Amino acid sequence: MTMMALWPRWVVFAAVVGAAASGLAAQAEPVAAQTTVLNTDSYWRMFLTHRKTVARTAEGQLEETRFSRTWGGCLVSGVSTPLPPDGWNGADFDDSTWKRTRGPLLSPPGKGYEELVFSTMALICARARFEVTDPQSVGDLTLSLAYRGGVVAYLNGKEVARGHLPDPDKKGLEALAEDCSIETFETVDGKPLLEEHRKDPQNAERLDKRVRHLTGIKIPAASLRRGTNVLALELHRSAYPAGKKQDALRWVPIGLVDVELRATGSGIVPNVGRPKGVQVWSHSPSDRVLLTRDYGSAEDPGLRVVKVFGARNGAFPGQIVVSSTEAIRGLKVEPSELKGPGILPAKAIQVRYPRSDSEAGGLRIFQFYQRVKSFDTLDETAPAEVAVPENAEGVAQPIWLTVHVPRDAKPGHYTGTVTVTVDGAAPVRMPLELRVADWTLPEPKDFQTEVGFFESPESVAMKYGLEFWSEQHWQMLDKVFAMMALVGADHVYIPLIRRTHFGNAQSMVRWIRTEGGGYAHDFSIVEKYLDLAIKHLGKPKVVCVVAWDLSDGSRYEATPDPKKWRMPDHGVRITVLDPNSGKLEEAEGPKYGTPEARPFWKPVYDGLVKIMKDRDLDLSTLMNGIVGDCVPNQEIWDDLHAVAPGLKWVSHNHPGARWVLYDKKREEWCGHAAYVYTPAVIDPDEKRFYGWQATKMRLCAFPRWVFDWSCPATYRVLLEENLVVGLMGVARTGFDFWQVIPHAGKAFGRGTLCNRYPENDWTQTSVCAGAAQWVTPGQDGPLSTMRMEMFRSGAQECEARILIEKALVDPATRAKLGEDLATRAQQLLDQRQRLIAILRDESFWSLPGLRWEEDSGELYRLAAEVAKKLAD
Repeated sequence: MTMMALWPRWVVFAAVVGAAASGLAAQAEPVAAQTTVLNTDSYWRMFLTHRKTVARTAEGQLEETRFSRTWGGCLVSGVSTPLPPDGWNGADFDDSTWKRTRGPLLSPPGKGYEELVFSTMALICARARFEVTDPQSVGDLTLSLAYRGGVVAYLNGKEVARGHLPDPDKKGLEALAEDCSIETFETVDGKPLLEEHRKDPQNAERLDKRVRHLTGIKIPAASLRRGTNVLALELHRSAYPAGKKQDALRWVPIGLVDVELRATGSGIVPNVGRPKGVQVWSHSPSDRVLLTRDYGSAEDPGLRVVKVFGARNGAFPGQIVVSSTEAIRGLKVEPSELKGPGILPAKAIQVRYPRSDSEAGGLRIFQFYQRVKSFDTLDETAPAEVAVPENAEGVAQPIWLTVHVPRDAKPGHYTGTVTVTVDGAAPVRMPLELRVADWTLPEPKDFQTEVGFFESPESVAMKYGLEFWSEQHWQMLDKVFAMMALVGADHVYIPLIRRTHFGNAQSMVRWIRTEGGGYAHDFSIVEKYLDLAIKHLGKPKVVCVVAWDLSDGSRYEATPDPKKWRMPDHGVRITVLDPNSGKLEEAEGPKYGTPEARPFWKPVYDGLVKIMKDRDLDLSTLMNGIVGDCVPNQEIWDDLHAVAPGLKWVSHNHPGARWVLYDKKREEWCGHAAYVYTPAVIDPDEKRFYGWQATKMRLCAFPRWVFDWSCPATYRVLLEENLVVGLMGVARTGFDFWQVIPHAGKAFGRGTLCNRYPENDWTQTSVCAGAAQWVTPGQDGPLSTMRMEMFRSGAQECEARILIEKALVDPATRAKLGEDLATRAQQLLDQRQRLIAILRDESFWSLPGLRWEEDSGELYRLAAEVAKKLAD
């Protein structure tokens, strides 16, 4: 087995990896006549430029629109992003921050036979490398292209081919390709043309016309040079025909469908497939790694160094990947200390091994289709063996690095190595660079973003086979809360009744029968649970007590129509404790609206208020829950307001907290709201929003679009994307709703406790409608995931953003910054917002992972500058 480290050719390989043979030597075999050098499946570095969608009017003029079918027809951002830098098509251009992907480069297929239309793509620039060992022994090259829109091809910066892009007005990179014919958009009978219509020969011919071709373009061998050569492709969009800019859109007239570069002679090294042996390379933590599809490529200099960016008192990610055409055995990873202005010991670098227990879209996008094996759970120990799956050419194993920067670390540039060893190959020493900004992150419990996890204590007990509320159960919950604390979790949910949509079989308050026929109450579980939360999370921002669910009486969308009301057929369901035997009993209390209801609930709420006061907790954080698409009926509303006047409600639903509910204005009844229909991210030049200002009702997103298998980058920007639309963060997402029961249920919560009781199934607004678990049950406790670590990174980045934004919006503090710093800071924030807008539009298809890492490093550096100015 050979071991290929991804290093510059001029480095003496033996000095870097020991006695290993040169990684290139194994590949540079003589190339036969007309052998493929590059093709669609090669690795490409891709840069996308975005503009508003353009279409022809009936008169043939161009008009811009912001409408797209992306996200089901929603209005997309319409932001414009920069063109690539000058010289982007040259052989020596640094494209390390561009997205690394394999073709085809076009909108991916969606559900059915239409595409997830990313109609804001205006320009795709792509670069692929290949090596020439002896230019004199290489004959002429032949290039063939299949594409949408128009294309310009370059070899080492020189134009070698052009198709369907006349550019009479000399607009260059902003030029539009030749228009597509109307028949590429509709069937012979005038309906929107979909791939499913290919079975009809006439429609198949129309579908084929979407793809344009350049075939057999001859390129002189004199264009080659010794060493690295680059084929660069510049793909331009066509305008949409008149009348085809909205619902009729089913495909995007831009993209690379197929490419092949062929050559004769023996002095050229193909880059068309997975090399034999082992490769070790650096990979952005925000980008997916696919189990059998991804591998390292020696010709790409952007893969040779792990770069980590951070600040003091934080934890920051990096990633290395090992891939092989044979099983990976004996994997061992040893980080060195990091040296710079000071020394960070090797133990500051936490090493974990992602488990291949996730799925991803074939193009690393957030979508429901083309699922392939990817990674998520972070194991503390390396796998004994990573076998090559059947019918696969190879396999990959990521290595997840977390650099913990202490509060007293000196700022500056640190360097070290991470030595990676596998059986049968010499070690590889991968350089690790850390840049620490001169700014100190607050403790996570002091983070200003809102994180409203739903923790499921009964799921924890059932997964580990523990008795409910035993000492072992509490010890495991302590580990769960410690994980929640890493990202600044803020909420605590306490079910006062059983059989809620959380799936809890017991109520946390225990009723104790008294001789007079009444009840006393055991609050010990509530107190201990709340104390555990305070220990790890600090004082919660929301303590939600749940004394109602759908089957207790509800109205869909607060309708006044009694036909859509749900009347209870049972009393409130509680857990009764026999203090002498310790036995528990399922029982029912009085229905709401009966004379017994208020006396039944009054001592419970009085006890909860006392618990809050005893812990010096703000009583305004104690709230009733939960108003959803269905609201509690009038009797419940009146009874709970009577026993606990002034207590507000938590609202989690589709449209957001209702403006008026039972004659109470929203500000009067709602203490915290999370909703599905959050605004689109827009260009900051139109308007800027500041989520940290939304404290009145603690407004949050209900991230129903984020799933357990979503791209890690989805989690990376989740908090920041909500800040820039005016929300404080996210809420209503299951943290540890693990698969513990075999209930069939419906689509939301299947296999988890969520919705296991059919009378309280919240369907599309369930706790598990999006992500059900952010951590994975390990042998001795919960394990973090790549998604969780990305969310942690995003939470830290938000603290830097909030610090800067607060300084910019206040005229007095902005003046202290000075115009230069204020301008640079605003430009970076706007740049991040535009990228987030594009990522939200396109479901992370075009995320340039390393660019996000470097931008985050600059964000921390600017936070340091701002903090220093404010302190002066």
